[in-house]
Amino acid sequence: MDHNREFWEYQHAQDNVQTLSGCAFDDTVDFLNVRDLLVPDMHVLEIGCGLGYVTEGFSKIANISVLDISKTALERVQSFCEAVYHIDNVESLPIDYFDLIVCHNVVQHVPTESLTIELKHAIRSLATTGTFAVEYVWANGIDDDGVKFEPSWATAGHLCRSDKFMMDLVNKLGGTCKISRTNPVAAHRKIHGLTVLHIQKDQNV
Repeated sequence: MDHNREFWEYQHAQDNVQTLSGCAFDDTVDFLNVRDLLVPDMHVLEIGCGLGYVTEGFSKIANISVLDISKTALERVQSFCEAVYHIDNVESLPIDYFDLIVCHNVVQHVPTESLTIELKHAIRSLATTGTFAVEYVWANGIDDDGVKFEPSWATAGHLCRSDKFMMDLVNKLGGTCKISRTNPVAAHRKIHGLTVLHIQKDQNV
């Protein structure tokens, strides 16, 4: 985790557009299939803010908060935000609060132990009727219960999980979910793709 933190703090300090997400607001909203969920003045949490373009977009229609591993990233977007949370204080996320949580271009960088903690607290902070839209990378040949491409340094997009792995993890942490979209792509001579899950709080837990 310390190596991961150092890596991302350095990328943000350098404004490295090659590693930081420069996704536009409209593209992200449409890819995550959440446009129909947008309501003025709703409470939104963005997990991983990249260069802040999505954060700024949400700030024009919603009360936006951000959770990130980088203090530099949080400083960049703080003026747009209702609140900012560093990953070290993820447990301070409010309970049953956010109408929408979005997480795009993040999960493939997060080791499973850290991901489990983040998902647990994100689901806890989700409003009863809220939706948590999260995108992750999958790859052919991945074991249902495992992770493919575990790197030794900062996880620069190499962590691929299966749909079963992600859905089982969400269920274990008190959420229910469905696949909202899956896009196969080819890169690095390995067939892989992106899946978007829509998560809601399990009312039976």
